[in-house]
Amino acid sequence: MAFFGDKITTEVHKVSTANIKKTPQGYDLFNLELSNSFWATKLIPVRSSDRSYDSLYKKYLEHDKSLNFLLGKYIQIMLTDTKYGKNFVKISSYDIVSDFKAMLDDTSKKSFQTPLRIYQFLLDKGYAKNSDASITLKPPYSEYNVIWLDGYTVCYPNKPSPGTLTLENIGLIYDAFFKDKDSGCSNPDRIETYGRSEVSIHLGVERLHKSESKRLSYHVNEIMRVGDKLTSEHEEFLLNLKL
Repeated sequence: MAFFGDKITTEVHKVSTANIKKTPQGYDLFNLELSNSFWATKLIPVRSSDRSYDSLYKKYLEHDKSLNFLLGKYIQIMLTDTKYGKNFVKISSYDIVSDFKAMLDDTSKKSFQTPLRIYQFLLDKGYAKNSDASITLKPPYSEYNVIWLDGYTVCYPNKPSPGTLTLENIGLIYDAFFKDKDSGCSNPDRIETYGRSEVSIHLGVERLHKSESKRLSYHVNEIMRVGDKLTSEHEEFLLNLKL
């Protein structure tokens, strides 16, 4: 169990062994050996309300109270050091290779970002860095590079088509056409604000109930993503910058 102030790290490890063990007080623990080098434990929830929110506990039940489904998988796990040893807070991916492949297959030749630490995983596997610190994926995904930016693995086409939004020009386009601009919304109970991630430009929409000082909802509408075609106005702006 992690306590306030404990340092938590997010890491990727291969599960070598997985079983259940008991504490001296008789409580059950999830017990994982990671990368054949160390053990990490997590208290199995006792209260039914906690069990309903614990993804590992639910998977444990789905697999007939066994953790064998984890064996040999590369997982992304949040770890902390305590006076009782190495504990884990949660597993954010039960198979990062499969999860990342699903994202690649669903990307439609565009870019995306993910908190999965695929970039670090590939470095650990001996993948070479390009001159810009990116890594080129192997076939059948060799048209993509990945790089670590601001806490995310960013995946993008490494041969962008001419006249498209790229990692290099997204900041220029956003600053010139969207940053601090008025969206034109006239609804007093709706606030619209432009924003961007490493790979997309979006419009954040907040619905309010001003008379009750209450936020009703918030959602994000994507405007452009790296790989999308630029408008003629965008292309002219970039051309003028070069000139």
